[in-house]
Amino acid sequence: MIKSRSLFTIIAAHKTIALVAFVVTVVLMNFVAFVLVKPYYSSDVAMIATGQQKTNDVATKNIKTYQSFVKTPLVITPIYKDVVDRFDYSGTKTDLKDSIDIAADEDSRIFTITATGHSASEVKYVASRTAQILQTETSKLESSENIERLTTGHTVAHVHRLNRWIVITLSVLCGVLVAILMAIWREFANSHVTKQELQSMSDLPLLGVIKLDK
Repeated sequence: MIKSRSLFTIIAAHKTIALVAFVVTVVLMNFVAFVLVKPYYSSDVAMIATGQQKTNDVATKNIKTYQSFVKTPLVITPIYKDVVDRFDYSGTKTDLKDSIDIAADEDSRIFTITATGHSASEVKYVASRTAQILQTETSKLESSENIERLTTGHTVAHVHRLNRWIVITLSVLCGVLVAILMAIWREFANSHVTKQELQSMSDLPLLGVIKLDK
């Protein structure tokens, strides 16, 4: 029985199924991580509000206004039309809207427009185009300030993917765990109670064996 055998002995006795379970687990996890899970890209454009606000509260309020403004059809519609024509974008306007964000530190006039997606050229264009439209259209807002672009040169796309070594390490650990569990399961499945085990487990003597006719 399992309690009388060491874990190493159990694994050794069922090394074939343990090895198969280990290999399948490692291969499956790496396949999902590196083949099925696609990397995504992000592109940032830094902007600064250069108006002469009297307080930082006004700057913070204006940046919150920009955060809402980039989600409006005035900004999203022309960008959506461009990405569909240029990059065969298959998402909806809502998807595009959700992929654009504005972030800023508290009480700061500097904010960052970030676009995310599965195409490097696409996210670079979306981030740059959003900054351009925001810079043009916010000048029409009441009590607005000038917005200048701080990011110089071409917009850069950053790739985000799963860390290869972390995935490999986790897959190996999971493979070892699955191999151990499969070996233990196999040991349970193959275990049977012998005549000697019955005698050791019971104070009653074994009187005999009854044979049943088929």
